[in-house]
Amino acid sequence: MNVKMLVKKTTLRIFMVCVTCSYRETGCLLQQPDEAAAKFSSLLTRYSIKGKGKTIFNQGEVATGFYFLCKGLVKLTRVTEQGEEAILNFLAPCSIIGGVNAHKEKRIRVCSSVTAAELTEIAYLKKEDIPLLFQDYPGIGIGISGQMSERLRTAYKLIADMRLSVEDRVLALIARIMILLRGKLESIVIELPLSHRELAQFAQITPETLSRTLRILQDKGIISVEKKGLRVLQAEELRKYVDETN
Repeated sequence: MNVKMLVKKTTLRIFMVCVTCSYRETGCLLQQPDEAAAKFSSLLTRYSIKGKGKTIFNQGEVATGFYFLCKGLVKLTRVTEQGEEAILNFLAPCSIIGGVNAHKEKRIRVCSSVTAAELTEIAYLKKEDIPLLFQDYPGIGIGISGQMSERLRTAYKLIADMRLSVEDRVLALIARIMILLRGKLESIVIELPLSHRELAQFAQITPETLSRTLRILQDKGIISVEKKGLRVLQAEELRKYVDETN
């Protein structure tokens, strides 16, 4: 195979990544034609990150484009004025990790983005490519706006969940993680993508309180704590914590 043919095949493969992506209909390319998906794919810079706990971008940095999660899991964190770290959200593939305002000179990132899987694949869209992309394919712009709006709804729900009792808060967190990993609620073992400390931090409780609450839920027969993770025994008990209007 000569160099020209190799370059052509490689370029075609890059163009087709988003077209053939299994997550395509869950993100900003929802219901977009192949032509739009191919153009979007060709503008992205892709790279992989090995290992959990690796920083994608830091709180306080100047945003220079959009980051998209192609594979793996990512957590968004923010350090408070008191120096404490708070987990704001967990994101699944085809999520927008961090965006930029194309009409403003500067936008400072309000949180950090950290890998939560052994292998994470990221795609980056430069700020200067955004206006022309939206001009040629306005549906992509609408899709991105819709996904960011959904993120806002999720943030509101996470804030509201903090008003629940500790037991309900932990069940809501388990339900969210299951939807994130499986896309649905079912009686199955889920391997948690975060540590015991991170679970407690996300639920805004101490690790000791989390351990005690998990034991209570296990005694009630709702879950079973196992070596590989949590076995959900009564998936129907989690359903009330899921936003059915999504």
